[in-house]
Amino acid sequence: MKRIEWIDIAKGQTIFLVVLVHVLEGIYKTNLFPEAKLGLECSMSGIFLIIMPIFLALSGYLYKVPQNRKYFIDQFKKKAWNLLWPSIIFSVIYVGLQQCAGGDVHEGHQWSSLLTMGITPIGYLWFLETLFLAWLLMSALFSLKINIWFQALIYVGLVFVGWHVQGPLILQDVCVWSIFFFLGYLIKNNSKIMLQSGVVICSLIVLLMTLYAQSQIPTEWYDTNGPTPLIMLGKLASVIVAFKFFQVLHLKRTKMYWLNAGKNSLIIYLVHAPLASILRILLLKLGINNFYLLTFLILIFTWELSRWVAWISLRYRPLQIIFYPTRWWSDRTKERS
Repeated sequence: MKRIEWIDIAKGQTIFLVVLVHVLEGIYKTNLFPEAKLGLECSMSGIFLIIMPIFLALSGYLYKVPQNRKYFIDQFKKKAWNLLWPSIIFSVIYVGLQQCAGGDVHEGHQWSSLLTMGITPIGYLWFLETLFLAWLLMSALFSLKINIWFQALIYVGLVFVGWHVQGPLILQDVCVWSIFFFLGYLIKNNSKIMLQSGVVICSLIVLLMTLYAQSQIPTEWYDTNGPTPLIMLGKLASVIVAFKFFQVLHLKRTKMYWLNAGKNSLIIYLVHAPLASILRILLLKLGINNFYLLTFLILIFTWELSRWVAWISLRYRPLQIIFYPTRWWSDRTKERS
């Protein structure tokens, strides 16, 4: 399938925001810079509100309805290998690094947590499991020949289930996040209506009102990562605003840079969190305690090292087993034949 440039640019710039917000969050949780507390909270509030909705919606925009059983099975295998296999590997890596770091990490996971990572995902890797299950859910609904607008009601209903019914964490995530995957697909097939100027302007107003409303809650107002009832409409609105923004965005000198980052966004997502944690601990131990210098160094090194891992993984076959398992298997099969 031919790649869509604005999609790759959107992925590239959004994954940069993901790296940025996790760097900021890691520094925030050290409690070493009280003078920067408000700035960090404001930054995290704005970025967390939009990043995961955009990523899920971009994946939904690229979704193709299974036309037959063979296509569904082929796609199921491909999605499982490319999303769940790296998730398993990096769950082990992430827990291992946390155990090695001991008290230097903010949220430690025990080795035993790996036994239940399919129910309670490890840290940031929830996204890959949720993305896979959102794809599977939409494919199941289309296989059942359910009308697109009735599907919309189902996704809305699932959001309320996720809010009010206690269950395994991964199922709650699927309930509240799948609607963003569906929204991306809906925009693709109704872009003339959903991305017209009036809708985009109204969405921007909803987004800004959401940021203000969230800032008024008494505790942890900066935590806008989860789609809670207060901010759900703002998160949905952010997708429409972002899609319009990236479709009209014209880049010249930096175009290839962001295109490449977008193509490798999955790898960057996988490796950035462990790298950011390691770099933060290392730089603090080296005595770098200036907030701005520390933030800059962690961000630049995390971002560029993540991009380097993505670059080298295309050229070093053992890494392809981790990041491109289906491509690795395909190349190996061709060589044997």
